This record gives sequence, C-alpha cells and structure tokens, in this order.
Amino acid sequence: MLMKMRSKGAKFVTFILFGLLILSFVVWGIGDIFRTVGVDTTVVTVGDREVTQQEFATNLQQEVRRTQQALGRTIGQEEIQTFGLAQRALDRIVTQAVFDSLADDLGMTVSEAQIEERLRNDPNFKGPDGKFDPNIVRSALRANNLSESGFVRSLSDGTKRQQVLDSSMSAVKLPGFVAERLFAYEEEKRVGRYVVVYNNSFVDVPDPDEVTFQSYYNDNKQSFLSPEYRSATIIRFTAEDLVDEVSVTEEALLAAYEERREEFNDPEKRSITQLVVPDNETADKVLALVENGKTLEEAATELAVGTPVTLGEIVPGELPENLEKTAYALRNGEVGGPAESPLGFHIVRVDNIVPGVQRGFEEVRDQVERDLRLREAVDTLVSIANSLDDTLASGASLEDAARDLNLPIESFDAIDRFGRDRDQEPIAFLEPRNRIVGTVFETNANEESIVTDTGDNGYYVVRVNGITPQAEQPLDAVREQVLRAWKRQERERLAEELAKAIVAKVQEGVTLDAAIKAVDAPDTANLAVEETSPVKRDERSGEKVPSPQFTRSLFSLAPGDTETTQGQLSQIVVQLKEVMPADPQSGTADLEAIEAATAIDMEGDLFVQLMGALRQHYGVSVNQQQVNHLLSNYF
Repeated sequence: MLMKMRSKGAKFVTFILFGLLILSFVVWGIGDIFRTVGVDTTVVTVGDREVTQQEFATNLQQEVRRTQQALGRTIGQEEIQTFGLAQRALDRIVTQAVFDSLADDLGMTVSEAQIEERLRNDPNFKGPDGKFDPNIVRSALRANNLSESGFVRSLSDGTKRQQVLDSSMSAVKLPGFVAERLFAYEEEKRVGRYVVVYNNSFVDVPDPDEVTFQSYYNDNKQSFLSPEYRSATIIRFTAEDLVDEVSVTEEALLAAYEERREEFNDPEKRSITQLVVPDNETADKVLALVENGKTLEEAATELAVGTPVTLGEIVPGELPENLEKTAYALRNGEVGGPAESPLGFHIVRVDNIVPGVQRGFEEVRDQVERDLRLREAVDTLVSIANSLDDTLASGASLEDAARDLNLPIESFDAIDRFGRDRDQEPIAFLEPRNRIVGTVFETNANEESIVTDTGDNGYYVVRVNGITPQAEQPLDAVREQVLRAWKRQERERLAEELAKAIVAKVQEGVTLDAAIKAVDAPDTANLAVEETSPVKRDERSGEKVPSPQFTRSLFSLAPGDTETTQGQLSQIVVQLKEVMPADPQSGTADLEAIEAATAIDMEGDLFVQLMGALRQHYGVSVNQQQVNHLLSNYF
C-alpha cells in the first residue's frame, strides 16, 4: 500500500492518528520487562481482548511525553503519580479495546483506499509543497522500529474506532428552537439599582453583657480551640551548609573563570538616538542636511519627518541586526544609516560610548570561588543524604546521626501547622515550611520520616516527639479574640437588619431613593442608590456588579422587585430596574455557534454514557499486579 502512495505523492509529518498509534520502545529503556518467558503479562482484559504490559507501556509513555511537552521539562516518578498518568494510560487502553470489540461485533472493515484518503486529507501529513513524501514515512517507521504492516494495521484500527465513534455521535443535533432559547437565556441583559450597607458602618458596637458573651462563646467553642502543636527534632542540611567544607584548587578556579569568561565581560554600551523615515530617498535628504552642518533634530524639523527618539544605552543584541551593525560602525557623535527595518528607514546617531570591560580573574575570584564551592557542595548532597539514610536504617537516632555526620539538628517544643511557635513567631529553621512542616504533621508520634529533598538543594528528616491536640480554651484565655468575633458578627447582623428595613420600606410603596432616607441609619453608613450598566447573568466583574451574589439575585427578580443579598463584608439591597430581552432574530445571534457548542457538550455526555454501557457489556478487568510490576521496573 505504501508503494502505491509513494507513486502518487504527499507528505507525512507525524504518524500518530487519533492518539492511537504505536510508539517505539527505544525511549523507554525497559526492554527487560518484556523478556519474561511463560509469564502472563496481561494488564487489561476487555471481553476476549487482552492488553499486554508492552501496550500499556506505550500508552503511558505517550502520556509522559505529552505532559512533558506541555510543561516544557522532564518529569519524575512523583509527578507521574501526582498527575495520574498511569490511570490515564489505562483509561485510554480500555477505551481503545472497548471500541475495537464493538467494531468487530459490527463487522466493520477499512480499505486501503480509506486509509490513504485519511492520510491525504489530514493537514498534518502535508509538507510545504502539499505533496506526499514517502521518504518521511520510511524515516518515521525506521526511527520508531515499526514495520509497514504494523503501521497500516494501527491506522486501520484507529480508523475503525473513529467510524464507530462518528456513527454513535452522528445523531446528536440540537433543535433550532433550543438554540434560540439558549441564546435568549444567555444574552438577556438586566439593569439593577442597589444600595450597599457595609458592616463596618456600625462603628460603636457596645460590648455584650456577660450572659450574652458566655452564651456566644459556648455556641462557638470550636472556633477558639488552641491549635494542634507538635514537638519535633529535625535534621536539615543544604548545600550552603557544606560550602565552607569544600576545598577547590587554584587550577579549578582558573578553569571555572575561563569557562565563564563571557559572563564577566561587560560589553560596550552606546547611547543611541534614531530617526525613522518612510523611504530611502527621505533618509538621503536627512543625511545630506546633517553632512552640511545641521543637527539630526534640525534636519528632521526642516523636512517635517518627525522627531528623533533617544533609545538610551544599548548593548549588543538589543537591536535588530542591521540597525545594530549601523550603530556600532559609527564613532561617538557621528550620524549614519539608513538601516532598513519593517518600521521604515532608521538614521542613527551615537551620543555616547562606554567602552566594554573584561573583568579579570582576581576581580571576580571570590565570586567564582563561592559559586564553585556551592556547585561542589550540591554534588555531595546526595552522597550525604544516602549516608544519613544508611545510618538511620542501622538503628542510630537522629542525634547520633547528626553528630557522626556533622549535620545541623534542632528540636522544637511546639510547631503549629503554619510553622510557628507558641508565640506565633515563624520558625526560620523550617524553611521551606511548605515541605518540612507538612512532613511534621504527616508523621506519627514517636516516628521518623524518610530522608526527603527540600526542593532547594537540601535534605531533611523529621522525628515527631509528641503531639498536643487542639483543645478548648477557657473564656478568659481567649476573651479578646471572642470579643472581636462577637462584634464582627454583631456588625453583620445590624447591617442585615438595616438592609431588610430598606426593602420593607420599598415594599410599603416608596421608591428606593426615598427608602434610604426613611430608615434609621448611622451617619457612617453613607447610604446611596447606585445603578449598574446592562449586565448578563454570567457577570462577575467587581467593576460592573458589587458582588457575584448580586448578579444571581438580579436575575431571580421580577421588574421592580427588591431583596437583600450578601456582599463582601456588606449587605446589598438589590432592585431590578429593567429587563433587556435578547432577540434570536436580531441578526447578531450566532445560533450556529451555539448549536455547535451545545452539540459538543451533548456528544461528551453521550460518550460517557456509551462508554459506561460498553464497559459493562464487555466486562473490564485490570491486573494491578502487572501494572505495578511495570511501574516498579520503569521507575
């Protein structure tokens, strides 16, 4: 078949079709996994179909590659597990097997002509000349250790799956009247009037009587518990701790300097002024005037071609190549050009030159030595971490291990979940707190964690010596905290009462403007009626509506109705002033786009239901032992 396509011509850029083709195992480095003879390596069984570890490995590698490309970096075991890539690979395998089984039951077949047509019509398979190139196909197959027959078989399987999916989804069509109603619903706009009653408008809230105060505390004791504290002993060491113990030779310093010589080369700087004109003829006129004694500014004014612009100090690499070449060919004070760019023709003047300086070895010696020591220290970290791990595994305590390996160790009587002590002061030794403190609170009492990477060129290990759980505190111990909380709640209650009083006045028949004058409000409330611009029901912008809850209330009201809703540290009186219906026949409605977008959502829902039914029909089982075997060998 490929010979036939070679004779007709087209180009093949990638051989992945629908994400279902087979990739090379060269990149895995896991060949030994599949060399077990006489051992069942089935990972997934769907009906009568069996999927091997090798197929699972391929799909997992696809997920890893895709994730690495998205992140722009490689990922390790921890992130592969965090992102759930193994499960995604298994889900894809099951999906493929289920659709393969259904395609077989339906008796579906794919001809060579169909595969050829699919390749030809896919834009990814065409090169700059728009033609098929058989050499690309041969290279792709060779690079990925695929045979022609295996490749064609993969294309055939993928095409059958797609045909099954297309036929299943072909009936999904949104009736036109539904699109119109969706448009009317989504595009309807409303104008609201509102009054914001801020909680902190109520400044002089008196202290509660003791009975009320005690009752509030009794009802909210859980909000005033003492935090859980943990006492812990921690070894933490970083590359910085090892710098002074690392020695470097003079030869190594000189070599490091030579390696970084360019880094210590302060390039020549030039202060540049430029004038951009539209054509070469105008540029020649400007340069002629300058040659006759005019300044660049005077020449520009005389010819009415704009004003020269000072670019400030520049260094090599900051300007387009031809403009930089022109600027660096001039002496101080000279004018030259023109240099052409997409913006026009540039005439350049050099206003000042600061010569470049190559800093010598002695000048940067301390910096080079410090950086080299740090680099060497980083290289020894893993070795020290392994030694610490071995020492602890032999039964040594953290204290003994720290002494034997000369590592920093600290003990703390109390650490809370935020890395603070009992005085709420941050504990500097715990940085980066997100990892170490997390480990402290994940480790059981009288147990040690494993030796763990800090993520910033360091390692640590934790032993939890004891746990002080959260506990109720007597009222007198938290009186100020309870009083602040009570007053905060009281201000909220008073603001809510005032907002409801405004609504009540409106319901009596007065306008919203009159209502805010009729209620008994503190002067600090500064009540005022405001109005929104027309907004849609999905509006959440704080510049257009006072709160997201406001929009929900606005679209639940009838014209003229008023209610209260929650704001940020406030209560809001909402009144619907106007409804602006959307007209599906206005000519601005993109009903086809709505139909298409909704159909995609419907297809997604249908696909989930179809997959659930097919999985139940064919039966799906996963051999987790084989999955774990592959993952343990891969990782």
